[in-house]
This record gives sequence, structure tokens and C-alpha cells, in this order.
Amino acid sequence: MDILLQALLFFLIWCMVFFASLPFAVTTQIEQREVVPGTSESAPVHTKLRRKIIIATLVAFVLWLVTREIIQGGWIQLEDIPLPPGVELE
Repeated sequence: MDILLQALLFFLIWCMVFFASLPFAVTTQIEQREVVPGTSESAPVHTKLRRKIIIATLVAFVLWLVTREIIQGGWIQLEDIPLPPGVELE
């Protein structure tokens, strides 16, 4: 697998993990009982983005290693993926 494809695979996995982790561990203004006038009560106060970025990177790295090993190890071949009727591989 080319290094560019590996980087792209890691980036895609990282984005999915990061965006999936965004709603967790967010403290809102209503929970802090300090609502700033002109803002929504559900606006976040503490998003803990640095922690989420680090955790997303670690989880994505493990998932990337597993995915890369599956692809390079030949566990799944292109022929194993079912295609819609009428679509054929050359």
C-alpha cells in the first residue's frame, strides 16, 4: 500500500473517530448555571478539545493499524466484496 494511501486512510479514520467523540464530556452553560446573555443555554463552556484530539489520535492509530494489516495481509480481496447486479470488475 502506497504511503499516500496509508496517510489518507489514517486521516479518514481519525476524522470519523474525532467527530464521533465531539458530543461526549461537554459542559454546557446551563450545567454551569452561568448563561451568558445572547447565547444559547446549551452552548458549550468546556469542550475539552485537546483531550479529544489526543484520544482520537490514539484510537485512530490502533484502528488504522488493524485496517492496514487487514488490507496488506490479504484477508479481504476486492473479489470478496459483493457488487450490485450488472457491475463487473475488469
